[in-house]
Amino acid sequence: MPRKVVEDTCIGCGACAAECPVSAITVEEVSNIDADTCIDCGACQGVCPVDAIDITKPFNGKLELVETEDKLCKGDSCHACQDVCPCNAVSIVDGKSVTDLSFCNLCGACVK
Repeated sequence: MPRKVVEDTCIGCGACAAECPVSAITVEEVSNIDADTCIDCGACQGVCPVDAIDITKPFNGKLELVETEDKLCKGDSCHACQDVCPCNAVSIVDGKSVTDLSFCNLCGACVK
């Protein structure tokens, strides 16, 4: 997956490293992304104050909560989908699971 830090733009503030849910970023003079650890969630890109990071998502698509009579979202009393999300993209809003697709890498962990 293409992951790029624009070195001429990066100010080495470390906001990206602090936000990374898998500690894939180190900062020396500029930020460096470990390609083997990065999960392409885009959290670093979302917090970069100078737009120096470009993350290309591995998949395109959408994710929606589908409930049936025998499978209902239990929200705060369960939150298993939130707990398992490696991207921290799932939250519970008004008692239902909500996914922020700007940070979701569509890995499917929440579905399983």
